[in-house]
Amino acid sequence: MDELIAKVRKILEKKESADEIPLFTKRGFEGVKISTSYFKALKPSKEKPRVIFIDGGNAELVESNNFSLQIIRVGAVCYQDNKKVFFEKREFYCMITFENNQFKVETAPEKISLKFNLDDESLKDGRAIAKISKIGGFVRRVLELELACEMIEKADYIILDGSLEEKFTYERKHLLELYKKSKEKNVCIIGFCKTNSLITKNGRPVSTILLGKKEGAWYYNPVANIRSEEFLGDICFAKLNEKSSHAFRVDVYNADFEKTFGNIYNFCKDPVFIGYPYGLIEADRIARITNKEKEYEKTKLMVKLGKDWEKIKKLQSTTDAHQILDSIG
Repeated sequence: MDELIAKVRKILEKKESADEIPLFTKRGFEGVKISTSYFKALKPSKEKPRVIFIDGGNAELVESNNFSLQIIRVGAVCYQDNKKVFFEKREFYCMITFENNQFKVETAPEKISLKFNLDDESLKDGRAIAKISKIGGFVRRVLELELACEMIEKADYIILDGSLEEKFTYERKHLLELYKKSKEKNVCIIGFCKTNSLITKNGRPVSTILLGKKEGAWYYNPVANIRSEEFLGDICFAKLNEKSSHAFRVDVYNADFEKTFGNIYNFCKDPVFIGYPYGLIEADRIARITNKEKEYEKTKLMVKLGKDWEKIKKLQSTTDAHQILDSIG
């Protein structure tokens, strides 16, 4: 153990190289050498735009190897001049089945049908087929992007939880549709990342390096030169309050950087999480499915299925061994 502790200390004491370049493994993304000349001081904006924040949540009610029943919730909340203008919440029951080498998705009460091909590399965990339960997260993302498209007419800025970088193939057409509509209506699209794993080629976290180079509130760009049909925006980092200890990755599309970050800055003063937009905290609250809600939905399902619930339990026994071991002790 002492040897491992020594290695941890060695990593922590590792000095910054003069050539720190963000590392991207995707084709079309080339990291730009980190430089203090790319920092821009952040100033509050005097504009009063309509800003819509969007997030989603999902919870699995029944899991087996060949189907998954989930509840998905997506929410949007609009602010203008620091006042809540409106919010919207949508809920879906989502059935995912595996048939004919495809993951098939059906939702209710609103009828949405989706298909995910088994040979899509973006769905796989390494070389293995993605777990059927994982598809629920992809469906949630699609529903978030569809909600964002619907909100274009009501917004000056739309801020989504998570990157604008494509994570799975099916996401592409929804992102491109969002880009197209936002360009037509001159709406800025922002992908705000709570966490990010971007490191430099020397293995150091980009956010840590940037925090060590600049005090105060700032935004930083460019991070990468991008030549990709999958990603049409810009990758930035930002420390959004002078008292914050976080530098977040912020993806932007159709943005005037100074105005955009000045407007985000105005939402980042809440002491609950200083430096993080409180509109996203509210969107998360609207969309989050609590354990209490999940158990209530499972109880409703149990009552509706009656004796057939025993069959569900047998199906679940193929996947719940981990949960049983976790509960021992």
